Amino acid sequence: MPGEADRRLDAAAKSYLDAIARELASADLPERQRGELLANVRELLTAGASPAAVGAAEDVVSAYAEAADGADGARDPGGSGVWDPASGRLLAPKPRGGGSNLAWGGIAARLGLLRPDDVDEDVLAAIPDSTMAVVRWLPAGFAAASLAAAEAIRRRRIRVPLRASLAGRIKSSASPAWGAALIAVPAAALGSVSVVPAADRMTLLTRSARIASLNAGILASALLGFTQRDGRVRPSAFLALTAASVCVEGAVLLLATKAGLRRVAASDGAASDEGASSREGGRP
Repeated sequence: MPGEADRRLDAAAKSYLDAIARELASADLPERQRGELLANVRELLTAGASPAAVGAAEDVVSAYAEAADGADGARDPGGSGVWDPASGRLLAPKPRGGGSNLAWGGIAARLGLLRPDDVDEDVLAAIPDSTMAVVRWLPAGFAAASLAAAEAIRRRRIRVPLRASLAGRIKSSASPAWGAALIAVPAAALGSVSVVPAADRMTLLTRSARIASLNAGILASALLGFTQRDGRVRPSAFLALTAASVCVEGAVLLLATKAGLRRVAASDGAASDEGASSREGGRP
């Protein structure tokens, strides 16, 4: 039996909800998340938003599914496969489902930024606690920035681009309310995942780096909305923001590992100096 909210919707809104439901039926999403999205869209329509303002059903479901997939992958990014310079691979298979992640360890080794044997338990253990604290809370920082951007989008009534051509022409966009939700909800969810205790340092490092990158991507999407003019976004801005958000993951992994390598090198140097002094002192 339809609820009071459904009875207040006009025929166009009900037809739009049916379209969302059809798209959700073929989406790779758990039943709970499908219900959440449908409820959120129904709430927007009940509040007076038009289907055109919310966005094309296909785009809305696609954007939500991508955010959900990112959150799921962030919980288990496949640590050692992603950050293993010895592998020499550019892509690492995802631990669950199909597809691949960028194998930042192999990429760093190929670029000469790391040696194949630079990442091991000793190096990870040597990463300063202060560095690991920054790594742990960096995703939350990006999440906070994304939430602030979402609120600005809602207040300034900026439509959020969902799809754009290579020339920068916006093909579809979300209403300010829905666009703000698409930014705020996954950003907050990812931020909450980042503070969950990790089993070991490798898991914490790779998980935090992945979530930081995802939240940087969400923030980039929000910032892109502020750059649009006359139904277009600047392709250079889109490429720069996308590249920067993707590279956040590799940068976090590399900088943290370099901090561990410096401490290991300093410790080895001190041990060598101590050994040399002992040998000198033992000579007749």
